[in-house]
Amino acid sequence: MYKSREELEKKLAKSLSRHIGYTAAAYDLDRTVSILDYFTATPSAYLTEVVSHLHLTANDVSGDLEDKYLAEAVNIASSLQIISVVSPRASKIHKVAPTMIGRSLLGAKASGDLRFYKYFLLKVILLADSDTIAIILEYLHSGTRGDIKAYYLSSFSRLRQARLRWLERAFPERQLLDRMVSHIPWIRKDKSAIGRYDIEPITLNTARHHVTPRRGWLDYLGLADHTSGQLTSFGKAVHSALSPSGSYFWLGPEREVQTLLRIDPANRAAGPFEDELKIVPSITPRKSTSRMEIVRDTARLMVAAYTSAKLVHASQAPLDLPIAYIEYRSYRDGVNYEWPGIMDDLFKMYKGNFQRLSAKVGQIGYYKVVNQRLGDIRWTQDLG
Repeated sequence: MYKSREELEKKLAKSLSRHIGYTAAAYDLDRTVSILDYFTATPSAYLTEVVSHLHLTANDVSGDLEDKYLAEAVNIASSLQIISVVSPRASKIHKVAPTMIGRSLLGAKASGDLRFYKYFLLKVILLADSDTIAIILEYLHSGTRGDIKAYYLSSFSRLRQARLRWLERAFPERQLLDRMVSHIPWIRKDKSAIGRYDIEPITLNTARHHVTPRRGWLDYLGLADHTSGQLTSFGKAVHSALSPSGSYFWLGPEREVQTLLRIDPANRAAGPFEDELKIVPSITPRKSTSRMEIVRDTARLMVAAYTSAKLVHASQAPLDLPIAYIEYRSYRDGVNYEWPGIMDDLFKMYKGNFQRLSAKVGQIGYYKVVNQRLGDIRWTQDLG
C-alpha cells in the first residue's frame, strides 16, 4: 500500500496535524461544500471558474464578497480533501478537480438522506480537522463555564506538547526524529546548541478565529444544540469515539503505519485510527433492522446517488459512498455492520443491477449501475 518510508512518515505527520489553518471562509460550511456542485458535468476547472461559480451562487445580495475570500473557501475545500489541485506546481493558473471523496460527498448530498449526508460530511471533516473539533467537543462535554477561546488555546498547546514528547519517545534516534519533524509545520527548533524541538505558539486571537466557525459547524452537523450549548446524543457519541480513554490525543493513521515505521510496540500510540473509527450510539435504537433491509437500503442509496457521484469521464462511482452509508447505518441502527460482508451480499443479490469495478490505486474500488430497477421494494428516505 505504501511505496516508501517517506509516505509513511507523511501519513503519520498528517495524523498529528489534523487542523485546518484557513479561517475567514470557514464560517459558511455550505458554501465550501457547494464548490463540488460545479463539477457535476466537468472533471476539472480553473480556480477562477470556481470562484466565479461561488459568486453566482452566493446569497450575498450586496455583491461584496471578494475573490480572495472565495478563493479561501477553495483552500478549505482542498484541506478537507474534497478537491485537489491537478495543475503542475509551476503553473501560474491553478486547476482543481474533485477527489473520490468529493464525488462521494456529492452523491451523499444528492441521495435525499440529509442525516446520512451530514454524517458523511462529519467524517470528512474529522480526517482534516479533528484536532479543533475534538477540543471543542471536550469543552462542551466538560460543562465548564470558562471562556471557550482560552480553553482552546490551553488545550491545543498541551496537545501539541504531548505529541512532541511522544515523537521523541517513538523516534529516539535523532536522524529519524529529524525526518519526522520535517513533515510537521508546528514544530520548531530552539536556539540552543543542541537544537531542541518546541512547538509554535498560537495566540488568543488565532484561537478565536479557529473556534468560532467550528462551533457553528457542530450545530449544523447535529453534534451540539445551539440553544443550550450542550452536546446532543450524536455529539456525545462522536466525543467518545475520538476520546476513548477520556482525553483526545489524535485520530491516528491506519493502525499498520506505526508497525511499518518500526516504532517500538511499547511506544506506539493507541487509537482511534482512521480506518477503524466507529461512532457508537449512546442510546440503543428501538427498532432493529434485518441484514436484508440494510442490503436493500444500501442498493437504493447507490442508485439514488449514482448520477451525482459517478465520474464525468467514466460511468462508475466510488464505493466510498455505500461504505460510508453502511457505517452511518451502523450508528443509526445500533448494529455493527461489517461493510465487506454487506457489499458482497449486495452484489450477489443485485448482480443484474450493479457491476463491481476494481480500483487502480488502493483497496476501495467503484461500482456501476447497469439497471436502476431494483424491484418493488419500498425505501423510506430519512430526510432528517
